Amino acid sequence: AEAFERRNASRGYKTILCNTRDDDSLEQEYLNMIMEQRLDGLVIATSNNYNSVVKNNLPIVYLDYMLGDESYISVTSKHYDGVQKACGHLIDNGCKRLLYVYTSGAAGVSKLRKDAFIYSMKSAGLEYELLTLDEVSKDTLEKFDGVVCWNDIVAVDILNICVSNNIKVPEDIQIIGYDNIEISEKVTPKLTTI
Repeated sequence: AEAFERRNASRGYKTILCNTRDDDSLEQEYLNMIMEQRLDGLVIATSNNYNSVVKNNLPIVYLDYMLGDESYISVTSKHYDGVQKACGHLIDNGCKRLLYVYTSGAAGVSKLRKDAFIYSMKSAGLEYELLTLDEVSKDTLEKFDGVVCWNDIVAVDILNICVSNNIKVPEDIQIIGYDNIEISEKVTPKLTTI
């Protein structure tokens, strides 16, 4: 967001950033507020209020959100391929029992990543399990030698569970996150991320 704002400012644009935390009613409130402003366009990371946005005829770029509507631009990463690379990395480093950790309520991109994990595990013939972050405990982690996390925030949470329970990373368990956000460099040990 900071880099996006800086780049817009260098071109004479102001940035309004709204974080809805996946709350549909808050998203609608923000959309109503934003539509009252003079805007040149919108960049939207997710939207459950697609019809409210579209009817305003503003140029829109969607981030990591596939609409199936070719009249809008959507910029996405290769989520499926990325998770396959994450799985391959752990497998290449000797992992045989893998866990995929995601957050409850996550949809869309999370489902793509989860599907890629399942496909990778089935293709490799390896044991695996899927759990939400809330379901993960020390006992759970001790059953696995590798964890693929749906994003880096979840990976940091898993790393913290390991550290607080004397589970050595990467000796006892290997963890890989996704999104390569700044926090991945600021934890100890540093987080492997896609």
